[in-house]
Amino acid sequence: MSSLIHQPMVALLTRLAGGLAIIVAVLPTAAYWLHVRTSSIEQINESLRVQALVLEEFIASHPQEWDLVSDRMRGLLERHSSPQARFQVLTLGNELLIESAHTIARPALARSRTLHSFGQPVGRLTIEKEIGGDLLTGLPLLVGSLVIAWLIWGPLRRLPLRELAAAESARLARDQYQRALLDNFPFMVWLKDTESRFLAVNARFAETFGRATTESLLGQTDLDIAPPELAEAYRADDRAVLASGQPKRVEERIDSGGQRRWFETYKSPVSLAGKVIGTVGYARDITERKLAADALRESEERFRRVLHDVDSIALQGYLADGTTRFWNPASEKLYGYSAAEAIGRNLLDLIIPSEMRAGVRQAIQEMCRSGVAIPPGESSLQRQDGTRVAVFSSHVLVQVPGQTPEIFRIDVDLTERNRAAAELEQHRHHLEELVHSRTAELAEAKEAAEAASRSKSTFLANMSHEIRTPMNAVIGLTHLLQQEITNPQQRAQLSKVNDAAQHLLGVINGILDLSKIEVGRLTLETTAFSLLQVIDHTLSMLGERSSAKGLQMHSEIDPAIPARLRGDPLRLGQILLNFVSNAIKFSEHGRIIVRATLLDTCRAAVRLRLEVEDQGIGLSEAQQARLFKVFSQADDSTTRKYGGSGLGLAICKRLAAMMGGEVGVRSEPGVGSTFWVSVRLERSAAGDAAGAAGDGPGGESERALAEPADQILRRCYAGVRVLLVEDDILSQEVARELLQASGLRVEVVDNGQQAVERLRTADANAAGDYALVLMDVQMPVMDGLQATRLIRQLAKRTALPIIGVTANAFTADRQHCLDAGMNDHLGKPINPTLLHNMLLRWLPPAGVTLAPGADDLRTPAAAIAGASPAGSALPLANDPCRVPQILAQLETLLAEDDTRAEDLWVDSLAVLETALGPVASRLGDAINRFEFDTALHILRQTRAGSAG
Repeated sequence: MSSLIHQPMVALLTRLAGGLAIIVAVLPTAAYWLHVRTSSIEQINESLRVQALVLEEFIASHPQEWDLVSDRMRGLLERHSSPQARFQVLTLGNELLIESAHTIARPALARSRTLHSFGQPVGRLTIEKEIGGDLLTGLPLLVGSLVIAWLIWGPLRRLPLRELAAAESARLARDQYQRALLDNFPFMVWLKDTESRFLAVNARFAETFGRATTESLLGQTDLDIAPPELAEAYRADDRAVLASGQPKRVEERIDSGGQRRWFETYKSPVSLAGKVIGTVGYARDITERKLAADALRESEERFRRVLHDVDSIALQGYLADGTTRFWNPASEKLYGYSAAEAIGRNLLDLIIPSEMRAGVRQAIQEMCRSGVAIPPGESSLQRQDGTRVAVFSSHVLVQVPGQTPEIFRIDVDLTERNRAAAELEQHRHHLEELVHSRTAELAEAKEAAEAASRSKSTFLANMSHEIRTPMNAVIGLTHLLQQEITNPQQRAQLSKVNDAAQHLLGVINGILDLSKIEVGRLTLETTAFSLLQVIDHTLSMLGERSSAKGLQMHSEIDPAIPARLRGDPLRLGQILLNFVSNAIKFSEHGRIIVRATLLDTCRAAVRLRLEVEDQGIGLSEAQQARLFKVFSQADDSTTRKYGGSGLGLAICKRLAAMMGGEVGVRSEPGVGSTFWVSVRLERSAAGDAAGAAGDGPGGESERALAEPADQILRRCYAGVRVLLVEDDILSQEVARELLQASGLRVEVVDNGQQAVERLRTADANAAGDYALVLMDVQMPVMDGLQATRLIRQLAKRTALPIIGVTANAFTADRQHCLDAGMNDHLGKPINPTLLHNMLLRWLPPAGVTLAPGADDLRTPAAAIAGASPAGSALPLANDPCRVPQILAQLETLLAEDDTRAEDLWVDSLAVLETALGPVASRLGDAINRFEFDTALHILRQTRAGSAG
């Protein structure tokens, strides 16, 4: 046994809620953890068995030393059979043995061991023994160690090893559950000893104080984790709890993650065997609740201040029995009672008239019972002086659990409002009378304006008719004479007459255009066109005039401008025509440039700038300021020398505005001028753009058929019968001569009634029946529109082409003609070329009788198709006289994506190549590729060009 080295037994008992961790010994073979739970020992080391054998041997051979254990200690051991109790007794006995200071010389020993709690290190224990010394030496140490080992091993050696292992496993599981439970608490939990050192903390505690693990806090104090002033406060609370033995609940601020937050803290003493060993506590974060409470308190205070200080709202607070609790200054002002006079008295007696009190009291009781507020409303309440005041009242019921319900009454003085309302009502009545009077005046003015507008429109229509009708005779007869007279001098005179007539017509058109703009009757069309063609057409129209003065004209087109655009090419051309005409008029030498530039573009539209630059007389700044005004020119000398009405530029300005643009001029006297216009135009569809491939200088012209229309009429329609309906003698003569010059046989009637009767009695099925009607719109007895409606009611005249002729100035006239059942519209003065092309468009093939009801009256191709028994005009496709009808039918088929268009093209190729010239090649290529949209565009451009 002398070879055994024994250490003194040193015990540390750490008591925790739910479990006690005990370090019992530091022996040569091992350090032991004994967990005492419900009076059972749950862990043992094999070396304990060895020490127990040593102890038994020692007791047998050293009975005197064993007697050193007092009778008192022996009695305690005999009375307490549980290992936990015996361990505590023997711990005390061990201390007594140590104090007896019996010595045995032993080798020098020094041992240092780490002490643990819950498996975590909490400190170190150092035990020293000096050789021959009298400190902590001798037999008592051996006895104490062996006795403890014997007491421990005694009960346990009888337990099966398997049961011990199961008990240990269960203990570990319970420890894990309890640790998980503590770590998942939503608040901090800790255990301190009596010196305020942390013995155990949960995960939330470590997280709150910014520690990664709970172990890092064990053995530390509040001074290690909080500012000194807070740490001292925490420790003071701990001391108070330990001293009083009573739990304590406080609200305190704790540093957490660099910021101070409010916590509700509960601390309680922890006792073991009647002895206080430390404190246990928990804390939950109430910062948000605290802030909310503070905010609520501040809000309530602000609300009370507002209610007290507001001078426009009288607020009273009272209980269900009427006792007044609150009375703000506005209530004092409104009712005359001071707060001291009102508070404590019954509110109903103060302000509610006697006749209303019973009803108000009942309403208050019902509100308190149901919780539904009294509906707000107006009432007349009484003041202290007995007078009445009109108020608007509302009630708010405040019910707090456990407290008496309180009612707040809100009164708004209506005296001023009622006074203002009375005045307003008086003014309203006056205003109604005034509005009624003004409305009547406006209605009269509106009616007068509309009547004036109608009168102006009627006047314009009448003036247009009265002026254009004689102009029709002048221009028409001049044209006829030019066809017959060969004498150069006489032809020159006729040319001057025609120029004068055209100039006069231009002035008339300008006045009418301006008038239409002013009354809102001028509208812009939207159609696909080529800007290049508009510019080329303008230059070609004025080419002879510019050449006569020795001026050079050319154009510069921005290549970025799309080939096809959508807008009103006629009005755009009108602006360009005016600019170029002025450039020619005011230039004696040099050049004229028409320039087109792309300003900006988007997906759907473009903005262009068109300029006309000349090297003419130029304009001063003062002269430029007078331009673009109605009936205004640069100055009177300019008017006398160059002429002009001063309407053209004013009309250009208004047309540009209608196109989303503006006009302007840059000029220098003696150098020249540049007139410009900016317009917004839509991009054309893909089908429109595809047909623009041939546009450009030197491109193939699509403006006219290869053979003049009047020659085709004479060759193909000689003797065809046409009915002319016209009341004016001169207009009859002009139209008859123009028609007869084209080889047609003309019959004339004076009004619409005669035309209806003539067509009713004529045999529609007979050879030589009327092939077309040329009808004036404005006639006595019966106008052309009414006559057309009656003609369409005749069973055999539904497909008869009718062309309306009018001298009126408005675009709507054409729509009126179409709505009445006419096929087309022609304006006066009659342009011979337009007339010839329109006749070709609508005359049926020579020798073909129109079938009644042959489809849409506005689609001549449909009537042509009806001429064939099979519904197809293909058998007549090689008739040269049918070129206009073939083109019309081809247009219809292309528009409907009808593949018969290719058959018609092939069957009519011979005559169409002759008639169309170079255009036929491009048209045929598009049809053969089944690019019907492209072909349709080319064809429509061709037909539109032939009409112009």
